[in-house]
Amino acid sequence: MCVRRRPLFLAALALISGIILGRYGVDNILLLFALAVSSLASAFLFHRLRPVVSQVALIGAIVATGALLYIGSRLPAEALYLRSREWEYIQGVVANYPVHIHIQRPEEERKREWTSFILRPRDSPGYLRVFYFHKGEKEPLQIDYGDELRIYAQVKWPEELEGFNYREYLLRRGIWGTVSIWSRREIKLVAQGRGSLILEFGYHIRERLFRFIERHIPHHSDLLLALLFERGYLGEELEAQFRDAGVAHILAVSGLHLGIILGLFWLILRCHRFHLSVGISYAILFLVTTFYLLLVGFRVSLLRAAIMFAFLGLGVVLAERGLILRRWADPYQSLSAAALVILGLWPQALFDASFQLSFVATLGIIFFTPRLEGSFMFIRPRWLRELITVSLGAQLGVIPAVAWHFHRLYLLVIPANLVVIPLVTFILWGGVGFLLLGPTLPPLAPYLGRAEGWLLEALDRVTAQIAESRLSYLQLKGLSLWICLGLYLILLATALVSTFLRSRRERPPSPERGR
Repeated sequence: MCVRRRPLFLAALALISGIILGRYGVDNILLLFALAVSSLASAFLFHRLRPVVSQVALIGAIVATGALLYIGSRLPAEALYLRSREWEYIQGVVANYPVHIHIQRPEEERKREWTSFILRPRDSPGYLRVFYFHKGEKEPLQIDYGDELRIYAQVKWPEELEGFNYREYLLRRGIWGTVSIWSRREIKLVAQGRGSLILEFGYHIRERLFRFIERHIPHHSDLLLALLFERGYLGEELEAQFRDAGVAHILAVSGLHLGIILGLFWLILRCHRFHLSVGISYAILFLVTTFYLLLVGFRVSLLRAAIMFAFLGLGVVLAERGLILRRWADPYQSLSAAALVILGLWPQALFDASFQLSFVATLGIIFFTPRLEGSFMFIRPRWLRELITVSLGAQLGVIPAVAWHFHRLYLLVIPANLVVIPLVTFILWGGVGFLLLGPTLPPLAPYLGRAEGWLLEALDRVTAQIAESRLSYLQLKGLSLWICLGLYLILLATALVSTFLRSRRERPPSPERGR
């Protein structure tokens, strides 16, 4: 990879280094600020006289800026918690789309009834995660986005879960405490409509779609809601089933889901009947992405994925218009630009598992997929070959990261994903068609819902079979970060060596050798 041709890649590495420095190294804000300003001034002064010195100084400025961004993004969680102990009550606005659980699957003995949401306190920075358990209540309070609430309960310091730093996980999202409500008497509605008008519009559309799904797909509505909108609707047993099968990533609405949905619209838009240019097609995809983000509440994980897709598509459009050279429309450059924007806005995302898995999966697709295609040329048709190579590339990118984060090595992850990903693709495409055609053509809704239910049932059974296999995964203990990085180096070296050997085999013999 030529760094000179990909300066954004080097800038992204510098920003990542700075964020790591801010977390584990220097925390002196004045020192870092002085370093950033002096490095930036040096880069400007030596721009013409000493280009190399200027570039090194610019890298130093980016590193110092990364450290400052990380330090500035950390909340004083312990101080906020101690201050909250003096509060008589908590008053704030619901800042996300609440998750209303009132689903009972056939295999579950009890119905799940609770509501979870994020509260933005009125007199405090950051957010609180609130759980309102209302099982058995005749008239529980209906909580919606934008409601201002008064809660008579204590803020709790997030507990450490076994094998999972839940406290750090919440802090990376700006959440410094949790609140549990067990009775209607502990919560009071103060006002409504205190949120964004655009998000309120998206929330009401989303709730109508939820009721439509639950009416026409009663037995597997929770699984479809998890795949399209919110993982929280899934029960613990079913979530564990997907985790044991090595396909839990399909439950977190992310770049995979956005890519599948955009792929459907791309196929429709690029149909020869429409005769649309690449630029117009990407503009329509931008509108589709914005509307989908509105339905999921502009969740940070999906917003990050949208930024990645935006930069990847922007390079293609600019090259198509002749505004940049085609060689500049480089996927590594686009991915690096997305990383710079995302980490500039959310520096703590660097240490988030979902961010890391999204980026290494995308890197795996960009790096491994072209090198795998030569080994699968025998597969026909082309779309099936591309589906297999893209899935393999993504899985090769995430296997070491998954092993490090979750202490598991999934032995059946590649064959499992080769079965599950196409099935999820048809489920998401069918779900989009069901939600677009069902409300507009009511006579079709029962039939579309039944077909979607069959696909969801198939996904449930396939993952159950894989999870029950003794070869599904190996439990790992004590896997260090260095071993994970070593695995990536082995994969990188293997791919480069195999590509070199294949190119030598395919090289035509020279005229002198033929003599």
